[in-house]
Amino acid sequence: MLRKKRMCASALLVAMISLTTVVPASAAESVTSHSAQTSVGSVTQEVSSIKTRIIDEQVIFPMDDSPIRSAVHRGYAAYTGKFTLSPNNGKHMNIYVKNSSSSPVYVVISRNGTEIHSDYQLGAGSQKTFYFEELVASGLSGDWEVYIYNRTGAQYDLNINARQF
Repeated sequence: MLRKKRMCASALLVAMISLTTVVPASAAESVTSHSAQTSVGSVTQEVSSIKTRIIDEQVIFPMDDSPIRSAVHRGYAAYTGKFTLSPNNGKHMNIYVKNSSSSPVYVVISRNGTEIHSDYQLGAGSQKTFYFEELVASGLSGDWEVYIYNRTGAQYDLNINARQF
């Protein structure tokens, strides 16, 4: 019985480690850093520095906080997803976009009204994971928006996920 409990505990530990694994920078297509300082009234001041990279594959795990969970978007209207992050849920976030349509789409990702990724072109049949890491504060926070549009009027066929860890 004790051996079985140890095996279960070991399996759980391995699963937890694999779920929190971060893709190395070598898999990144680009790495950028953004800093922002915001004053709200005279009491609260937010200092943030966020590192971001774009990855060629899906990196979403089911155990993390998922502000956008497997959204499927089809039709002729652009996609907008809005969510708020809490620093208690982690310093990292992935936003995954898969474009299964016949036309390229453009991805705009904003935090607190400031664009972090502007008009990133995602080709037809392509997918990308946008990775974000908070470098200064205790975790990622703020009001985020993912806006995806095309310039041709073609029909959309998108899959969007976001997770914070």
